[in-house]
Amino acid sequence: MIIALSGICLYTVPELEQTFSVIRLLFLVIGGSVGVYGLLIASAGLIIYLVSFENYGTPLMAPFSPLITKDLKDGVYKGFMIEQSIRPLSLKVTNRRRIAEKGEKDG
Repeated sequence: MIIALSGICLYTVPELEQTFSVIRLLFLVIGGSVGVYGLLIASAGLIIYLVSFENYGTPLMAPFSPLITKDLKDGVYKGFMIEQSIRPLSLKVTNRRRIAEKGEKDG
């Protein structure tokens, strides 16, 4: 049942189909040959890889891995954009202001 569900969910993001197919096949082989311990080691390896990966100078798992407490408000639940006037600290930008205050004009 789990394999069938993961196979169906695989096609929800078509551009990542090949990557997820390889990872799913790798986990299937490791789980079949080594068992639960192999799955735990493979899962730990995948988590370590995702935590250490950076894209455009920004950590992939931010704000959780480096823990940035001020950015945690967007970690699980995304708030309204109008209430978020400052960019997250995990982004390396020079302009911290996201949107103009009321009454100000852009430019």
